[in-house]
Amino acid sequence: MIPHSKNITCISLMSGTSMDGIDAVVVDFNLDKRSATPAFRILGHHHINFDRHYQDKAQNVIEHQSLIHAYELGHILAQHYVNAVHTTLEKLRLTAQNIEFCAVSGHTLFHRPPTDKGNGMTIDTTDLSMLAALTDITTIGKFRQKDIAFGGQGAPLVPFAHPFIFGKDHPNALIQNMGGMGNLTLLEHGHPVAGWDTGPGNTWIDQAMQWHTNGMQRFDEDGQTAARGKADLNLLDQLLDHAFFRQPPPKSTGLQTIGLPHIGLFRSHILALSKEDALATVTHATAKTISNAYEQWILPNHHPNKIILCGGGAKNKTLIRELKTLCAPLEVISSQKIGIDPCVVEALSFAFLGLYRYLEKPNTLAHITGAFKDSIGGEMAIA
Repeated sequence: MIPHSKNITCISLMSGTSMDGIDAVVVDFNLDKRSATPAFRILGHHHINFDRHYQDKAQNVIEHQSLIHAYELGHILAQHYVNAVHTTLEKLRLTAQNIEFCAVSGHTLFHRPPTDKGNGMTIDTTDLSMLAALTDITTIGKFRQKDIAFGGQGAPLVPFAHPFIFGKDHPNALIQNMGGMGNLTLLEHGHPVAGWDTGPGNTWIDQAMQWHTNGMQRFDEDGQTAARGKADLNLLDQLLDHAFFRQPPPKSTGLQTIGLPHIGLFRSHILALSKEDALATVTHATAKTISNAYEQWILPNHHPNKIILCGGGAKNKTLIRELKTLCAPLEVISSQKIGIDPCVVEALSFAFLGLYRYLEKPNTLAHITGAFKDSIGGEMAIA
């Protein structure tokens, strides 16, 4: 599988737990043997929104764990991915023949971390074969399964890629992703020394907005609604009272743990508040889950010099303002400030995961996930 040429071009597709759509990025890797790490160049990126039908169906599958509907969703997601590939390549005036492989995040419909009684489990029904067949591009996905088989959390995976993306210019930084869920990577001297899920990214904010608008609004654009409200400190304390936040890393979570089952306990309280106060409360609570993670397990023994935000939450101005206050004097910046759209970082990260799977080299880090060995994660469907 190792190519003879020094350059590999791939398309990477990210569709996270926020269920807003697909972020597609086309990346050109240069595998110069004189360099220990591959250089990369983003050729272009594109966002494709999910339609309401997919969002509602995915939400229903996650809430009710219907087996048949889960596999139907995998087919639908593959078709959305196919559309994203064709649309993005057309936009960049490329064809399938220009692309070595396609890397996809998939859509985690269920995630159960390992316990002292046994391995964890992740369910992702994305139809990789359909995607490969309909794009004529070798497709790589389901990156978590082997790590879980080796006793790991299967998440987060992106810390593997963050040294390539940020390590050269920002070798001692915290990378905070805020998609549907939140996760961190601690870089020291350009190496990922720690990483784990911090809890909600956008999911509490999105859920509160949907409840208050009967589903007419799915997120708080730029944090504008939260900016007009005042946090209910009593509700905030209750939201933060969950065993996951007290659990030491390595750890991971998902919507089935810290999403609707938890925030759903407080639905009546959230709806009793004004929309503005409700959004202010869950936004502040989300920021606290992140800053508390730093205070508990990062800052006592490590000394990062900045926090780099990525994911859709990095565009929420109120959430960013809360983090700057809670994390002072650490500098808090968006990846946009260093030239990378925050909504592209995860797709770019999966491009690196896909590259190393394509080259048959380890791409999953046991010291991050808690597995007993590093592994080459990812299942491949040949075009």
